[in-house]
Amino acid sequence: MLRTGRMSRLDVAEELGRGNSVLEVQRGDIFLTQGNSIKARIIRWFQRSKGEEPTLFNHAGLFLNNTTLFRAISMEALWRVRTGRFWRFYHGDTSRVAIYRRRRLMSEQRLVVVDKALDFYGNQYGVLKILAHALDRMLFDTYLFRRLAKLDRYPICSYLVARCFDEVDIWIGASPSRAQPDDIGDYIIEHPDLFETIMPLRYI
Repeated sequence: MLRTGRMSRLDVAEELGRGNSVLEVQRGDIFLTQGNSIKARIIRWFQRSKGEEPTLFNHAGLFLNNTTLFRAISMEALWRVRTGRFWRFYHGDTSRVAIYRRRRLMSEQRLVVVDKALDFYGNQYGVLKILAHALDRMLFDTYLFRRLAKLDRYPICSYLVARCFDEVDIWIGASPSRAQPDDIGDYIIEHPDLFETIMPLRYI
């Protein structure tokens, strides 16, 4: 039972985390985050189209193994593409996290998704891709600079996720070069027939 009284955000995360840690995840599951930093807020602002509701997500990544959330290994593009214990990265963090699973994804397809993800391991972050997204946003959501920024060795988080699923011909909201975290999130939320919610957006 969740303790009552005065609790900090990290106290709440600690209490909620007791149940989250035994949650089962599978390789190829997608996680999306909503951060509270200035950088996270700027990323969400740049993703928002004119007239669109406020964006939810600013970051995306993948799980690489079948296990509990406490033991899960994740991959994501930050300053470099990193892997590691997801729990250590996000438990008690100020970001909220949601986890989704593509329905009817065969085990062989999951292995292909993970194998493609590992191709990016250690690569530097695609800073120029972020700049291209920002410039296209300022030009009223054109697709000019992103088309020119063909820097596949330097992925951003959403490119990595979309590219891995593209390897098994699965659409997750946008082509890899166009994909943004909130595009992926919108598509997942709008297609519950294709994606199962493993964990709704929350602190862990």
